[in-house]
Amino acid sequence: METRYKNSRALEEDPASPIDTINPKRRKVRAHQDRVQLLQKELKNVLKESKDYLLQNNIKEEKKKWIHRRVEPLQQQETEYNNHLYQRIEQIKTRKAEFNARIRSVEEKLSVYSVNKTKVDVLDRKK
Repeated sequence: METRYKNSRALEEDPASPIDTINPKRRKVRAHQDRVQLLQKELKNVLKESKDYLLQNNIKEEKKKWIHRRVEPLQQQETEYNNHLYQRIEQIKTRKAEFNARIRSVEEKLSVYSVNKTKVDVLDRKK
């Protein structure tokens, strides 16, 4: 825990300290900081989850498994295999798009909080 001083007394830095209950600005700042930290953790988790998924499900590797025949037509079994592979690749692409949408959403929320914090800081300085 961090120690801070007020009127020559050491106060422990904790969420329920008496200064925070008295000062609404400090409470607002702390709530804002907590929300930003929560969003940063969420972004980190989504990025890790996305990275792990894409490492395990590499589209380029899946495409290399595709059966190509130029001279004679594919047999039914090979066609079914290619169709299954196509569905698998599309599934990976869809999941990748979902991850990207989640990442954009969290980044957008973080940027909004950063802009709001700047506005609050500017307004507090004017008072």
